[in-house]
Amino acid sequence: MKDSKYRAFSVKNLLITFACIAIIGASSFSIYLHLMERAKINNTLNQIATLINNTYSIYNWRAPYDGLGNLSAVQMGILPKDMIVSPLVLHNPFKGDVHLSSVSNGEGFAILYGGLPPKACQAIASADWGKSESSGLKYLMISPSGYLMPKFFPERLSDGEYESSKLPLKPEETSKHCICNGSKCAVLFFFQ
Repeated sequence: MKDSKYRAFSVKNLLITFACIAIIGASSFSIYLHLMERAKINNTLNQIATLINNTYSIYNWRAPYDGLGNLSAVQMGILPKDMIVSPLVLHNPFKGDVHLSSVSNGEGFAILYGGLPPKACQAIASADWGKSESSGLKYLMISPSGYLMPKFFPERLSDGEYESSKLPLKPEETSKHCICNGSKCAVLFFFQ
């Protein structure tokens, strides 16, 4: 009789132990995912800063930015190596597309980061990229499409697109506008 009570107690302890291990494992996995997302956001912010500085450096800090695009950026070596999928295809840490282009008849350039989750969009859009006079950043736009370079930016925006020249954006602005189609946002930087 004593033996069966002992076995029941052991099975009960074993089940409790497994439950504790499962809870610890689930919470550890959640923490791991959060840390990985934070690392990707930091990597994205570093990539953008590198792109901006290297673009200005290659063009001697002044227009015209003629011919700037993904292929020329790869050829000029202004991109971090981890971004280059092929000479025409660039990806950010979230595997979203990155596009560089000359705009306004070469008087400026644009950098589009697509395929961003809302938290990354918010971090990028609310980052302090410097005063427009010193950084050259004239506009920052958030797009719900997540991928497309707007055709008429900054004169005319599509539905759901938001732009501002008052930078950096406030956190309440970014949380309001970084809710995008399929949880994929795009942030466009326009420098001149």
